[in-house]
Amino acid sequence: MPKAVGNSGKTQPVAITLTQGELTSLAREVKEVFGSGSGIILHYFGFGIGRQMAEDAGGSASKAKEAFEWYQGLLKDRGWGTVIIEMQTGSQMSGSISFSDLLPLEDSVIHEAIEMLLKGMFLGFVAEAFKTETVSMQKEKCVTRGDKACVFSFKTEVGE
Repeated sequence: MPKAVGNSGKTQPVAITLTQGELTSLAREVKEVFGSGSGIILHYFGFGIGRQMAEDAGGSASKAKEAFEWYQGLLKDRGWGTVIIEMQTGSQMSGSISFSDLLPLEDSVIHEAIEMLLKGMFLGFVAEAFKTETVSMQKEKCVTRGDKACVFSFKTEVGE
């Protein structure tokens, strides 16, 4: 069962902690119940989390580099492994994001579910932080293929 940590008052948000086993169980259960639709459900679950993460950051990151550094640090602090975001030279809003050291996910079905959650978190964060709905991601590498990390290229068009 997840533990609530923190003050339950209205001014202080409460953090809910999931263990690796609980997260894996969530992914497995969603996959079993919803089948091929589970990916999109977890994607939008993550999207909402990512939007809230950006909202919680407030105006603390005025530039893409600062926002992405904040996002990397937040995921690492929350136990999501190592997240590295590299910006493409000459571009403020395209680059690559890699996820490594996340969970020992030998089960490719669970890996796919967690990957959809992480992609949703990143896309939700970018959408909220940069006020855009135009973000695309393309898988480049994956640990299930023997790579050291799951790597995605991304491109964002910043709204006005």
